[in-house]
Amino acid sequence: MSKQIYQRFDGEVAIVMGAPSGIGTATAHRLIDEGAKVLLTDRADAALEKILKELPQDRADIAKADVSKRSEAEAAVAKTVERFGQLDLLISNAGVSTVGTLEETDLDDWRSICGTNLDGSIFATKAALPHLKKTRGNIVYTASISGVGGGKNRFFYGV
Repeated sequence: MSKQIYQRFDGEVAIVMGAPSGIGTATAHRLIDEGAKVLLTDRADAALEKILKELPQDRADIAKADVSKRSEAEAAVAKTVERFGQLDLLISNAGVSTVGTLEETDLDDWRSICGTNLDGSIFATKAALPHLKKTRGNIVYTASISGVGGGKNRFFYGV
C-alpha cells in the first residue's frame, strides 16, 4: 500500500529560510510533495545547490541569503515573488548556535546568534508580510526546545 500524499499546498508558494539541512530540508520536500512551489535560502551556496538537485526544477529555486542582513532577507522574499508570482507561506527556520559556557563564549557569538535567529526572523517577516496579506498566507517560526529549558553550554542559544 502506497503512502497517500495530500495536495494541501497545490498552487501555493513558500519560502524556506535555512533550508539545506534537518527541518528545513524535510519541510521543503514535504511542501513540494504536497504541491507547493518553494524557494530555499541559506548562507551556503553548495548546500543549496545540493538540495536543489533533489527537487523538481519547475517548482523549486534557491537564493543565497544571510538572513541576519536585512537586505539579503528582503532580496530572497523579492526573488520568491518574482520567480513564482506570489507568496503564501514563510517558513522562518534559519538558526545558528555555539557551544560553551557564558565565560568561554565570545560576545561576537551572541551577535551572530541574535542576528540570525532573532533579527533574521523579523527581517524575513517584515519583507514577506505585504505579500502574505495579499494571499492571506501564513508564517511558521521553528524553534528549539532549548528555548524552554536550556541545554548545557548553550546559554546564548537558549536565550
